[in-house]
Amino acid sequence: MAELQSNRRLVSNLDYIHSSQFRFLITKLPTVEYFVTSVNLPQISLSGEAEINTPFKEISLGGDTVIYEDLSVEFLVDEDLKNWLEVYEWIQGIGFPESRGKQYSDALANSVSFPQSIYSEAKLILLTNKSNPNIEITFQEVYPSSLSGLQFTTQETDMNVLKATAEFKFLNTTIVRL
Repeated sequence: MAELQSNRRLVSNLDYIHSSQFRFLITKLPTVEYFVTSVNLPQISLSGEAEINTPFKEISLGGDTVIYEDLSVEFLVDEDLKNWLEVYEWIQGIGFPESRGKQYSDALANSVSFPQSIYSEAKLILLTNKSNPNIEITFQEVYPSSLSGLQFTTQETDMNVLKATAEFKFLNTTIVRL
């Protein structure tokens, strides 16, 4: 018979996590870090579930393939478009629409965590209520899959700061309590 261990069920921290308590870094995008306004912790799911039919009931067996939702990062665009252009040039380098030589080699030259690679590393650091690092989520082999456009208009009455959204694909995550 299983024994209930009540000491494992005690909650030691009654503080909640706040959505604004985070830092986000991508090695290849140093100027984006300071302008990030939101980032998602991507959904994880399983696919490839199997169902076995029996005379009494269908029995579901868990899937065997892990699927991650895209990592989505929203950031304010600086006046010189530096941070937006960092993502833009990374995508251009991967896709090399004009010349494989220069654009692709420039994309490789900026690689720090993966020398001569189109990939980078990203970290989402969740902070405590006192702004101390608490949990570090590392996204491995990150690369951009899309970058939103920028909408300029003369119809605005207020001075609104433009935001951009970049979507990233990645291979895997590791989660470490700091």
